[in-house]
Amino acid sequence: MGIAVSGTVAFDRYQEREVKRAAEATRRAASPSGHIGTVGDRLDFDAEVIFVRYTEGYYGTTTIIKFRDDVGNIFTWFASGGRDVERGARFTVRGTVKKHDEYRGEQQTVLTRCTLKKAA
Repeated sequence: MGIAVSGTVAFDRYQEREVKRAAEATRRAASPSGHIGTVGDRLDFDAEVIFVRYTEGYYGTTTIIKFRDDVGNIFTWFASGGRDVERGARFTVRGTVKKHDEYRGEQQTVLTRCTLKKAA
């Protein structure tokens, strides 16, 4: 009896995971993010901070900041040291294209040597 009951619960969880996977695949397919510029280009753009994470490592704090521009392109900056930025803030960003990458099926442009200026 216990095996039969656990089988239905397991099947329900499986169906729930499949629905989430399908929704995530649809979201990724609809994502307009693409690779911007070529490696070494200096870019200037207005963007909103969509993600901020601080990690501690052997050489100190690294701040991972993700931006989304007005078109929907995603930019990532691995900044050394702690940066005082909040999710939802808008900045004029100037940075150099380090590489083109993909994270969880979404294309993104990785930046280096960025400067941030509060957007007007």
